[in-house]
Amino acid sequence: MSENKQSKFETMMQKVFKIGTPECAIFCCVIALIMAILFLSIGFWKTLLIVALLVVALFIGGVSDKKGTFKKAADKVAPVKDKVYKMKDAKVSKAIKEAKEAEEKAEDAVEEAKEEIAETKEEIEETVEEVKEEIAETVEEIKEAVEEATEE
Repeated sequence: MSENKQSKFETMMQKVFKIGTPECAIFCCVIALIMAILFLSIGFWKTLLIVALLVVALFIGGVSDKKGTFKKAADKVAPVKDKVYKMKDAKVSKAIKEAKEAEEKAEDAVEEAKEEIAETKEEIEETVEEVKEEIAETVEEIKEAVEEATEE
């Protein structure tokens, strides 16, 4: 019979700490009521001290790897410079490397485009010179034709 009571208690506790269940809502209301009574009876700062001490006690009693937990918290607040990076950091480094490679490719493409523009400019200048020469030849032919026509 004690096993049955214990399993009922475990089931109830699971429901109490599962967000969205009526048991959890009642539990949160009870905690809020206790906090409100403490705020009104002893004041904000004394209540805050009690809550802080409860959190410290919960940490001491409930966390088995205290040193590791402190290291994780401290690393989030002030990361160590020469630490061994995790997979997430490696993904960021890979993304930075890919961005640099893309930037180099873009710079190469810009250089190629500049060279093509320079070549096209030279071709256009050559074509302009050829057209000028053809125009000059045509003007000479017209002048000769006008002179022949005026002589007759």
